[in-house]
Amino acid sequence: MVSLKDIENHGIIALLEPLKGVFYQYGEHQTLWFIASLYVYSLVFHFVDVLSKSPKRLLAYSFLLIVLNQILIYVLECPMLPWKMNYCMWACAIMGIGKVYRSYEKEIDLKIMRWYIVLGFFILYFGLLWLTKDSIVFWGCTNWANAILILFSGLVCMIYVSKRIIVNNKVLLYIGSNTLVYFALHRQVLHVVEKLFEKLPVVASVWINLLEVLLIALLLAIPTFLINKFIPQVTGKGWKLWR
Repeated sequence: MVSLKDIENHGIIALLEPLKGVFYQYGEHQTLWFIASLYVYSLVFHFVDVLSKSPKRLLAYSFLLIVLNQILIYVLECPMLPWKMNYCMWACAIMGIGKVYRSYEKEIDLKIMRWYIVLGFFILYFGLLWLTKDSIVFWGCTNWANAILILFSGLVCMIYVSKRIIVNNKVLLYIGSNTLVYFALHRQVLHVVEKLFEKLPVVASVWINLLEVLLIALLLAIPTFLINKFIPQVTGKGWKLWR
């Protein structure tokens, strides 16, 4: 027979195990691999950038990386590699597109960032998601056309909203400056938040996901503030290797 004390102990263990995983990086709770992945991706992108020598060629290389990503992951079913290196091509393609945008930012904003054009991209983005039932993940989509169309239509919508609607939003600036802490801790909060919404109808899944994101962003502001205030060393802040 299970006692109340056993239940309490089990609850404490269930809470502590994910937290231990964040700091010790073991089992299903490894999260800091993301930092290593970003570093490795950045090194690879540096060579792609140097090789391209011009924004237009970099854009062409970004398309080629997307195609190569699709072939290796979805056609040849490449085995899992350390630090998520399977998705290095997709990450470099996103970084390449970002750098090309910065190179022609004024020209692109003048021609594309108009409300009626963005509205078309918005309809295309959510229309493709609804028709294909695709999930948006950082390594791309299983469908070739969607891998490109969803990516670009989503980027246009995101840039328009961030630059024309919520520019200089203090909450987003705070999250953006603490992205590593948010990523390291979001899984623990996500499990709790999902329990609150699991009984709601699937039809409202898009809006439920938005509510989950907002709630997680607000909840994680508390541990992020405490870490920055009392133990900034764990994020690489507040100390120098050479003094």
